[in-house]
Amino acid sequence: MYKLNINKFEGPLDLLLSLIQKNKLDICEISINQIADDFLDTVAKMEVEDIDMISDFIYISSKLIEIKSRYMLFISHDEDDENDLVLSLEEYAKYKKLSETLKKMYVEGCIFFEKIPDEIFAVEELDFSKLTIDSMIKSIKINEKQEQEQLRFTRKQKPLNEKIDYINKYMQEKKQCHFDDIVENDKKDEKVVSMLGVLHLVKENRINVKQHNNFDTIAIKLANN
Repeated sequence: MYKLNINKFEGPLDLLLSLIQKNKLDICEISINQIADDFLDTVAKMEVEDIDMISDFIYISSKLIEIKSRYMLFISHDEDDENDLVLSLEEYAKYKKLSETLKKMYVEGCIFFEKIPDEIFAVEELDFSKLTIDSMIKSIKINEKQEQEQLRFTRKQKPLNEKIDYINKYMQEKKQCHFDDIVENDKKDEKVVSMLGVLHLVKENRINVKQHNNFDTIAIKLANN
């Protein structure tokens, strides 16, 4: 898959999510047929020089046309196709919201800090091998609270773009690994930047991540573009 930035949309799921939000619909309750027309109309207006870059949009469009045709012809439809799209949308919405939150905190500098030397301040050691979406959200809330304390911020860690390039090159070479492998030589604050880099590459569909059970190690695999 490719990163698409056509008319501000980064991919077909981003466009679907935007249409759902625009029409104030609930992802869990929508019928894909409700937004099929808007999606197809938007795709039809897109101007793309490289036809390969719109392959993802064409794939989702074909699925929507198939679902819509079944509704119109009153044909018994396979709910799996529709449910798969809804589940993909839910997962994409989670990653997008989390990525935007982490990026905002990174830009504002509120997730990188060191305590004042003579101040007693306990910091819990984070185990990223047991990282889940829920635990990350809890960590963000903790960081927001700590931001109000008397902390001295530092920006000695690698910038996000450098970390993204490093992870991308690492995955091109290794093809698949675990999150622990990527952060093996990272300092504690750099692990957060690494997670942000992983989320960025997931959002761009360059890599895929999977966690079989809560608290299992996060597996990372190079996407098949």
